[in-house]
Amino acid sequence: MTIEVPQIFNDTQQVNTSTGIDNNNQVIQTLSDGTFVIVYQVSGVVHFQQYDQFGNTIGTNGTLVTPNIGASPGVEILAVENNLLVLAYVTASAGIQVQSYSIINGVGATTTDIAHDLTAPPLETDNRPLALSGSSLADVAVHATLTNTGGVRELGTFTALDTATPQFNQISTNFGSSASQEATLLENGNRVVVLDTDGVGTSSDTELTIHIMAPDGSEVATVLTNSGVNDTVSQPQITALVGGRFVVAMRTLDADTDPE
Repeated sequence: MTIEVPQIFNDTQQVNTSTGIDNNNQVIQTLSDGTFVIVYQVSGVVHFQQYDQFGNTIGTNGTLVTPNIGASPGVEILAVENNLLVLAYVTASAGIQVQSYSIINGVGATTTDIAHDLTAPPLETDNRPLALSGSSLADVAVHATLTNTGGVRELGTFTALDTATPQFNQISTNFGSSASQEATLLENGNRVVVLDTDGVGTSSDTELTIHIMAPDGSEVATVLTNSGVNDTVSQPQITALVGGRFVVAMRTLDADTDPE
C-alpha cells in the first residue's frame, strides 16, 4: 500500500495582531462549512480568526467579547450547525456567560440561538475553566465546578440552552485548586465529564473522577480511575468513540516527578 506524504500548504503564521504575554488561551474548532476558527484572549478580550481548509485567512482578525472575562484561564468553544460557534466563559463577576455566534466570511456576530447569563451556586474561587459538550444547538451543555455552602464540591451542568429556560443539575464530585475538566457527548446521548481531582475528598492524586451523566446532566454513574501504575495523574483529555464508548488520555508523574 502506498502511503501518501501529507503536504503542508502553509507554513506557521501569526494569528494575533499584537504580541505580548497577555495573548493566550488559544482554542480551535472546525465549523460546519469545513473552515476553521482560532479563538484566543488578549487582556480579557476574546478575538478570533477564520481560515479556509488550506489555512488561508478569511477576513481579518475580529472580536467576539469585549472586556468581561474573569480570572478563568480561557474560554470554551463548541462548533455546531450552520457555522455557529458556542462560546462559554466565566465573567469578571464570577457568573457564567454562554453565547452563540455566526462565523461567516470572516465576520463574527452574536445570534439569539443561545444567549444566557447563567446563575448558579458560587464557582470555585479560582474560576477554573468551564467545559462544553454537545454536537448541535439542541444538546449543548455547559459544565462548571461549583463550591456550595459549607465548601461542598459539586459538578453543575446546564442544558436546554437553546430555550428561554435552561435546566440545571448538580452532582457531588471532588476537585482541587489546580484541577481541570474535559467533557464530551456520547453517541447514545449521555455525557461524560472527566475531572483531575487533585486528591481532594474521597479521591487520591493518582486518580481521575469520571462522571457519566444522562442528557440532562443527572448522574448515571461515577468512577475513579488511575493510570494503572499508581502515579500522580493530571491534564485529562477525553473523546467519544462509536457505540457510546469513550477514551481518556492523561499525564502521569512518577515518584521522581518525571512525566510519563
